[in-house]
Amino acid sequence: MKINVIIIKNGEMKMRLPGATIRNNQTVWVSNNQNPIINSEAEETKSFGLDKIKELITSRNSEKIPVGCLAKFGDNGNGLIIVDAQEYIIAERAKYEAALTPAQREKNEIDKMFAQADYIANSDREDNVMFPNILRCKAKKLLEAWKEKYPAEANREKAEELRQQAQHKRDLAVGALTYDADGWLSSDQQQQRHDDFITEAKSLEREANDLCK
Repeated sequence: MKINVIIIKNGEMKMRLPGATIRNNQTVWVSNNQNPIINSEAEETKSFGLDKIKELITSRNSEKIPVGCLAKFGDNGNGLIIVDAQEYIIAERAKYEAALTPAQREKNEIDKMFAQADYIANSDREDNVMFPNILRCKAKKLLEAWKEKYPAEANREKAEELRQQAQHKRDLAVGALTYDADGWLSSDQQQQRHDDFITEAKSLEREANDLCK
């Protein structure tokens, strides 16, 4: 059986592997069923040795690797889990949806309207001018109503935007000390540009903090 799988290690998604083969013994193979996924934490792997396993794989003798060294589909019992990618994505999406607050759900719908408007505006549809404008107008009205209905959530979102802007200013400040495209700025002028960016960043950060009080 060939499926796309996701490898999870200690609760963290590590990689996605397309076209993996699940054999009858539930071991997972890739590269057209030629190379197995190794369970590096298995006791048999430690005793057999990873170097020997690498040699067997390199010499195309993967079938000689002890089955106890191979990762299996499902929970391997040592923090390694291999699951069907589609099922994992569906489950994670369900968890995400379940964790959303009413404010987040409504905001997501508004964001979708803005995204739909942008998509249509950049398409070759006959209504790619008027219809996007109608959608944006409707979305803007809903957004203003959302801000009034959920002021705390709106403030948190605005604060995050301001913090991102502040970080951008700090990044520019670092560049101001090291980059001068034309070579016309003196070291004092570069320092002044740096200081100006830092001042702007601090102002944005204060504004963000005030919104969250």
